[in-house]
Parts: sequence; structure tokens; C-alpha cells
Amino acid sequence: MTGDEVKMTIKNSRLRQWEIAQEMGISEAALSKALRGDIEESMEKKIVVAIQTVKKRVREGV
Repeated sequence: MTGDEVKMTIKNSRLRQWEIAQEMGISEAALSKALRGDIEESMEKKIVVAIQTVKKRVREGV
């Protein structure tokens, strides 16, 4: 998956990159830098899990 695809996934989830970075325990700058090119599979999985976690938290109003 490319960085642009991940960015679109985040955008389509109606979340912000800083929310995903915060859930992952990294800075927004580090996430942004990681999204500049192709994403390693392990990083992609971490991002997907973070998106799911944040979406769930938002739905539950926590």
C-alpha cells in the first residue's frame, strides 16, 4: 500500500492523521514522514489497527 492510499483511508474514515499518530504512540511528523512513500506491511497493519481503535472510540463517545 502506498502512503497516498493510507492517507485516503484515513480521510475516508473521517479521522485526522494526528489522531492516528497519537493512537500509535508516535508524533504526527513521524507518521507523515512514513506516509511519503510505500508503507511496509507491519506499519500498514499498525495504522489499520489504530484507525479501527480510534473509530470505535469515537462511536462510543469516549
